[in-house]
Amino acid sequence: MHELTFHATRDGLIAHARAGGVLLCARFHGEYTYLPSSFGLSADELARLLRTATPNQAVAMRVEGTDLKFELFTDTCTSRFTIATLDVPTPSLAPAATSEPRCTVQLRTDRLRSMLRDLRHLERVAIEVTTEHLMLYGRTDNSDGEAITSEITTEGAPDVFGVYPVGYLLHFLKSQHVAQMIVMAFHEKNLTLTLSGDATLCLTLDELGGEL
Repeated sequence: MHELTFHATRDGLIAHARAGGVLLCARFHGEYTYLPSSFGLSADELARLLRTATPNQAVAMRVEGTDLKFELFTDTCTSRFTIATLDVPTPSLAPAATSEPRCTVQLRTDRLRSMLRDLRHLERVAIEVTTEHLMLYGRTDNSDGEAITSEITTEGAPDVFGVYPVGYLLHFLKSQHVAQMIVMAFHEKNLTLTLSGDATLCLTLDELGGEL
């Protein structure tokens, strides 16, 4: 994902990016002045700036013309940058789920990340939910593996199954500090993971077809 689209709405600042069957969306809950606008940013450029931030720094962003004024600051120090915005030909919010999930699963974020890290040698992972457990499993040419936990809370109809890419799941869970608990919502043809804290982060993955 090389481009992020931002939307200033009455409910806060929303950012999203889409690549193939993957949708990443974030809603920020900080201090906010509503000025309706949409703009694009280079995800690589923004990531380079944010990697220089320390845990005690806050972020401020302000759009001026075709530029974004970006600040990292504390009570005693401020660093300022200017990033050129990108054209958004047809600005639109990321589509919301159009149906209720068949099943939702809630568990500790660090537990799900640990399970996926144990299976990080795989490209694809099958995710199965029953009334008693969440199971992740997969195989390569020379090996197979599985990770199971019963420390889950479910709603809806369990006994769901789908195959998803491991890499996107692992990258998303690098943001585990956002929330101690994660919610997995299984829809008919996709899976949405949600972390809710100072910001709300959502990752939606289309189910992969074919065999493991």
